[in-house]
Amino acid sequence: MNTENRRADIYSVSFVKPSQCSMIMLYNKGIAIVNGIFTKINGLQKINFDENSDWLGISTTQKFNAIASDTSQSNRIYLESLCGIPLILKVDYSNGVSKVIGSIDRPILLTFSIGGNPTAYTLTFQRIDKGSAPIYQSFS
Repeated sequence: MNTENRRADIYSVSFVKPSQCSMIMLYNKGIAIVNGIFTKINGLQKINFDENSDWLGISTTQKFNAIASDTSQSNRIYLESLCGIPLILKVDYSNGVSKVIGSIDRPILLTFSIGGNPTAYTLTFQRIDKGSAPIYQSFS
């Protein structure tokens, strides 16, 4: 992640299932072109996505954490339904940049937890990938 994105806040997270999209990865340009309909995950607050490359630049540790303050039963069921299934995420930053996390070949798997005071629902994942999350572009 570049310095400009470190100062930007994530204001939106969307997902698409790998089976419902097509992707072209332009690794040399850090771009992912995605043809698919992303579904916004509503009600997320305190969204964090961090990437740290190893000193050789061979692999990148990616960590995602998002808290939902809506602790209704229907929101719990919805958030739990997103867990344990392969997904590709799109995170939208306040500086206008959107990044794609995951790919058709290497999707992410979210986990769900309940905790805190006041109680909140949390979606997380952590993984090691071969590079940083690319910038999102649509086919259109």
